[in-house]
Amino acid sequence: LDPCTLMYGRNQRIVPKIENVPHFAKGGWNLSRTTFQKPAVADGWAIVYCTRPEPSFKVDTFIETLKRVADERCMRLGQVMGQAPIDANEAIRRHDLEAFLTDQVQRLDDGAR
Repeated sequence: LDPCTLMYGRNQRIVPKIENVPHFAKGGWNLSRTTFQKPAVADGWAIVYCTRPEPSFKVDTFIETLKRVADERCMRLGQVMGQAPIDANEAIRRHDLEAFLTDQVQRLDDGAR
Protein backbone atom coordinates (compact mmCIF):
# COMPACT_ATOMS: atom_id res chain seq x y z
CA LEU A 1 0.00 0.00 0.00
CA ASP A 2 1.18 3.48 -0.69
CA PRO A 3 1.55 5.30 2.62
CA CYS A 4 -0.92 8.02 3.47
CA THR A 5 -0.17 11.10 5.55
CA LEU A 6 -0.99 10.46 9.20
CA MET A 7 -1.53 12.96 11.99
CA TYR A 8 0.49 11.75 14.96
CA GLY A 9 1.39 13.08 18.40
CA ARG A 10 2.24 16.74 18.86
CA ASN A 11 0.31 17.33 15.60
CA GLN A 12 3.12 15.80 13.54
CA ARG A 13 2.27 15.02 9.94
CA ILE A 14 3.92 11.69 9.19
CA VAL A 15 4.32 9.87 5.90
CA PRO A 16 5.31 6.34 6.97
CA LYS A 17 8.57 5.01 5.57
CA ILE A 18 8.27 1.87 3.49
CA GLU A 19 11.95 1.22 2.77
CA ASN A 20 13.69 -1.73 4.39
CA VAL A 21 10.42 -3.58 4.87
CA PRO A 22 10.93 -7.37 4.89
CA HIS A 23 9.50 -9.14 1.85
CA PHE A 24 6.82 -10.84 3.98
CA ALA A 25 5.53 -7.51 5.29
CA LYS A 26 5.11 -5.56 2.06
CA GLY A 27 2.40 -3.02 2.64
CA GLY A 28 3.58 -2.47 6.23
CA TRP A 29 4.54 1.00 7.40
CA ASN A 30 7.49 1.89 9.58
CA LEU A 31 6.35 4.39 12.21
CA SER A 32 9.45 4.20 14.38
CA ARG A 33 10.39 7.31 16.34
CA THR A 34 6.87 8.77 16.23
CA THR A 35 4.71 9.78 19.18
CA PHE A 36 1.13 8.56 19.53
CA GLN A 37 -1.65 11.16 19.34
CA LYS A 38 -3.24 9.67 22.48
CA PRO A 39 -0.60 7.49 24.17
CA ALA A 40 -1.93 4.45 25.99
CA VAL A 41 -1.21 3.52 29.57
CA ALA A 42 -0.30 -0.04 30.49
CA ASP A 43 -0.10 -0.21 34.27
CA GLY A 44 0.65 -3.93 34.21
CA TRP A 45 1.60 -6.25 31.39
CA ALA A 46 3.06 -9.69 30.76
CA ILE A 47 5.03 -11.55 28.11
CA VAL A 48 3.59 -14.81 26.80
CA TYR A 49 5.60 -17.22 24.64
CA CYS A 50 3.34 -18.81 22.04
CA THR A 51 6.28 -20.32 20.15
CA ARG A 52 9.72 -21.37 21.26
CA PRO A 53 11.94 -18.28 21.12
CA GLU A 54 15.20 -18.24 19.25
CA PRO A 55 18.13 -19.24 21.48
CA SER A 56 19.52 -15.71 21.11
CA PHE A 57 16.30 -14.15 22.53
CA LYS A 58 16.92 -12.43 25.86
CA VAL A 59 13.74 -11.55 27.76
CA ASP A 60 15.48 -8.80 29.77
CA THR A 61 16.68 -7.14 26.56
CA PHE A 62 13.16 -7.39 25.10
CA ILE A 63 11.64 -5.77 28.21
CA GLU A 64 14.16 -2.91 28.19
CA THR A 65 13.58 -2.33 24.47
CA LEU A 66 9.81 -2.33 24.94
CA LYS A 67 10.14 0.19 27.78
CA ARG A 68 12.41 2.43 25.69
CA VAL A 69 10.11 2.34 22.64
CA ALA A 70 7.04 3.03 24.80
CA ASP A 71 8.83 5.99 26.38
CA GLU A 72 9.79 7.35 22.95
CA ARG A 73 6.08 7.33 22.08
CA CYS A 74 5.04 8.96 25.37
CA MET A 75 3.33 5.77 26.56
CA ARG A 76 3.33 5.04 30.28
CA LEU A 77 4.37 1.44 30.79
CA GLY A 78 4.10 0.00 34.29
CA GLN A 79 5.83 -3.06 35.67
CA VAL A 80 5.84 -6.48 34.08
CA MET A 81 3.48 -8.71 36.08
CA GLY A 82 4.35 -12.19 37.25
CA GLN A 83 7.30 -14.18 36.08
CA ALA A 84 8.45 -13.21 32.61
CA PRO A 85 7.83 -14.92 30.32
CA ILE A 86 4.71 -17.06 30.62
CA ASP A 87 5.13 -20.18 28.47
CA ALA A 88 1.92 -21.04 26.60
CA ASN A 89 3.38 -23.76 24.37
CA GLU A 90 1.83 -26.67 26.24
CA ALA A 91 -1.60 -25.01 26.17
CA ILE A 92 -1.24 -24.48 22.42
CA ARG A 93 -0.39 -28.17 21.93
CA ARG A 94 -3.54 -29.06 23.93
CA HIS A 95 -5.62 -26.55 21.91
CA ASP A 96 -6.45 -24.88 25.20
CA LEU A 97 -4.90 -21.43 24.81
CA GLU A 98 -7.98 -19.38 25.73
CA ALA A 99 -8.51 -21.21 29.03
CA PHE A 100 -4.78 -21.04 29.79
CA LEU A 101 -4.61 -17.28 29.18
CA THR A 102 -7.81 -16.67 31.16
CA ASP A 103 -6.27 -18.56 34.09
CA GLN A 104 -2.97 -16.65 33.77
CA VAL A 105 -4.75 -13.27 33.73
CA GLN A 106 -6.68 -14.27 36.86
CA ARG A 107 -3.47 -15.32 38.60
CA LEU A 108 -1.75 -12.06 37.67
CA ASP A 109 -4.76 -10.08 38.83
CA ASP A 110 -4.84 -11.97 42.14
CA GLY A 111 -1.12 -11.40 42.59
CA ALA A 112 -1.50 -7.66 42.02
CA ARG A 113 -3.91 -7.26 44.93
